[in-house]
Amino acid sequence: MRIWLLLLCVFPLLALGQDPGQNQPQRQVQQQPHESQQDIKQVRIAIGEWPPYHDSKALHFGLSSHAIQQAFAAQGIEVKFEFYPWTRAFKMAQSGMVDGTGVWFATKERAQNFHISNAVMLAETVFFHRTAYDFDWSDYSDLQGLRVGIAQYSNDGQAFGEEFAQAQKQQIFSSSTAHDDRMLFTMLLHDRIDLFPIDKHAGLGFLQSDFKPQQRALFTFHPKPVRQDGGHLLLPRSNPKSVELLRQFNLGLKKIRDQGALLDVGLPPEAKP
Repeated sequence: MRIWLLLLCVFPLLALGQDPGQNQPQRQVQQQPHESQQDIKQVRIAIGEWPPYHDSKALHFGLSSHAIQQAFAAQGIEVKFEFYPWTRAFKMAQSGMVDGTGVWFATKERAQNFHISNAVMLAETVFFHRTAYDFDWSDYSDLQGLRVGIAQYSNDGQAFGEEFAQAQKQQIFSSSTAHDDRMLFTMLLHDRIDLFPIDKHAGLGFLQSDFKPQQRALFTFHPKPVRQDGGHLLLPRSNPKSVELLRQFNLGLKKIRDQGALLDVGLPPEAKP
């Protein structure tokens, strides 16, 4: 009798195509978004003064800053730039206090702690020296006994290439480290160093912004490049978002180049990612 009563209770539900437990409350399982689906709206990028590429007084904070801004904007991401001394900007990015820093040369040392983007611009590093100094060089043996200045943020291994690093290690020239490039120009002006390497356009930018016309005439540069290489955005490996940010940035950079919306500062077609 009990069996018949049970069947009578269940049968109407089966006839309607329903499961007896269908009306029971279901446990809701919320699917966690994949990292690539995360909605990243804003990034903080630490940079320093390096006109015309990064300049706190310029429109869009300089040419490379504008390129970084455009690339992220193409992917719907807003950029907040924060200006610091370059060494501090680098350390803040490395520790994950900010989302990235740029632009920098790609080196093996930096690749250990950072994801490195496609090239934002092409830098042509040259030696600046005093106009009164008749300087010429074809290889690093010509720097024998000279006093070479190096900015603190660049004194980390192979920032100016392997040959420069080897010459420095072998003490072919004596090196003096300064806080930044502005200080190196001042040291050059007062004959405390003989020359120092810096991107050609950045060097001319510092002279334009920091020195009077009569002082600018005291400086020149040698046309032979110390290094020609791309400047890159660095995203810290310590930040779990960096892999996705790198993907978004490279996609945005390619998009604005394909659209012709980006002024390629010294970047030849064959160097475009």
